[in-house]
Amino acid sequence: MRTLRTALTALGLLFLLPLISGVGGSASNPTEAQLLPSFAEPVSALDPVGAGADPAGEILPDAEQAAQKRRDPTPTNSPVMARAEIAIEQSLPGLLAALRPSQRAGSIVDEEGQPVVGAWVSDGDELVRTDAEGRFVLSEGGGTWLVVAPGYRPARAESGAVALSLQPFMPRAIYLPYEQLWQTETMAWALELARDGTINAIVVDIKEEGGATLPLAATADGLRLDAVVDTGTDVGAFLRELGEMDVYRIARQVTFLDRRLAQGRPETALRLADGTALDDGAYAWTDPRADEVRSYNIAIAAAAAPYFDEIQFDYVRYPGNSKLAFSKALDAEARARSIAGFAEEAAAVLHRRGVAISFALFGITAINSGDAGIGQNLEDLADRVDHVAPMVYPSAWPVGSFGAGYPAAEPGRVVAASIASAVQRVRAAGNAVVRPWLQDFQDYGPAGLSCGAVEVAAQIKASSEAGGVGFMLWDQSLRYALSTLRSEQEIPE
Repeated sequence: MRTLRTALTALGLLFLLPLISGVGGSASNPTEAQLLPSFAEPVSALDPVGAGADPAGEILPDAEQAAQKRRDPTPTNSPVMARAEIAIEQSLPGLLAALRPSQRAGSIVDEEGQPVVGAWVSDGDELVRTDAEGRFVLSEGGGTWLVVAPGYRPARAESGAVALSLQPFMPRAIYLPYEQLWQTETMAWALELARDGTINAIVVDIKEEGGATLPLAATADGLRLDAVVDTGTDVGAFLRELGEMDVYRIARQVTFLDRRLAQGRPETALRLADGTALDDGAYAWTDPRADEVRSYNIAIAAAAAPYFDEIQFDYVRYPGNSKLAFSKALDAEARARSIAGFAEEAAAVLHRRGVAISFALFGITAINSGDAGIGQNLEDLADRVDHVAPMVYPSAWPVGSFGAGYPAAEPGRVVAASIASAVQRVRAAGNAVVRPWLQDFQDYGPAGLSCGAVEVAAQIKASSEAGGVGFMLWDQSLRYALSTLRSEQEIPE
């Protein structure tokens, strides 16, 4: 035993001693139970509630195209995951073999060999987190280990690895809206941007504001609701090619704004005090606290997971119009609890598939200590998702914000202040990283200011200096400031 302890100590693997020896732990030799990282806590059932109307000023896409058709949603081939660079150290195989037959242990480190704390590790069934030393133990052996950690590329390795080294990653992403996926020319353009290094990441709609869903994200419920809509293009092949180029693929999934679900299953709709559904004829809200709504959206994300490195939930909130009366009482605590609960439920499913999870958030959440009236609270989400994505568009802030007379005229100042606040709060509350949505479209305020290469560059620089980890640019017209993106290639990842 003394020889074994000496060998383990020299290799920094003393924590394995009680697992190898099978003896009980003590103050110096922790027990197996002490070594096992915590599982995600189960989410208790939440009472259903009502909610309100969409806030003024939100930009929604044009109505869906009338001619739509369905196809077989089953992909012919599963794409290759954009892997992290994994260093696998196969030292002391005989020693590791001395673990109990059903157990496997390892550690997750960064490129400098420092432990990655709070990384999620799964074999597809069991899900654990690394401890303060980056260590983990899975009670079942064999198969593949899937690793997700905020700020790194998702990774996978065959079980039996002693140490996995993750690759840090800072996305330079553009967004392709749902309607653009109908155009083969647009996808070819995006592939060329990836080939020449202009982008290293992309955001692609899998479910849009009306509730239409790509065939690659089809579920049985979606098919029954006639929500699966064929674009007439091979989006799966497009995503596979991006993956082969190591482009980080983010799926954008509109969540609780979903007219197809609200109409197809009226019990899922948000209702006003008089019992009418919150539906303006083009868009409708579903109830974020309804189990059926939550499971429906999580199933869609799970179906799309083989094609993506990350699923980002948008409209993952309550409507922001506080003037409406709802059919059931709803307070800030209940709103925030239900959104945080959805984050836990979705993360538990996606992490078991080796896919990261992020939430798109209102920009105001960066500075608002409450739930901003919509259920989004940074502190509640900081340890439940991998990335938070506040939409800190300068045009969205009211006059005088952060001391700016007209915020769109001072994009760097607005982004610097909002991201600095978000980063400070997230770091204090959890493990997530802040990766913002930045403005690459014309100011929609009264001045109508342009937003070109200079303004986009100012936002990117401000976010990076404030602690943001990468960025995503939003422009539904696809007139992106590509010269700025190309200059960002010089920034080391």
